Amino acid sequence: MQGFSAGMLRHVMDVETSTVTRDAVGEPIDTWASVARVRAACESLSGKELLIGAKVNAAADTKITVRYHPEIVPEARMRWGSRIFDINH
Repeated sequence: MQGFSAGMLRHVMDVETSTVTRDAVGEPIDTWASVARVRAACESLSGKELLIGAKVNAAADTKITVRYHPEIVPEARMRWGSRIFDINH
């Protein structure tokens, strides 16, 4: 996507980072907390299904374009409704 207009950023996504909280007895629990809400353009690139053991796993590559935001780092993830995207680049 060479250069883009604001109109292309039509999806609203949450940026989430991993946090560790404690339960009632003090055990650590890994959770994800939303740290920012950004507008994004989403483009499906490819998809595939893998048969591993007796289970079918689906994988899809999606290109998400956003404006710069300091909270978007490789350790974070993006959430769009119920869909979760890992950040690779």
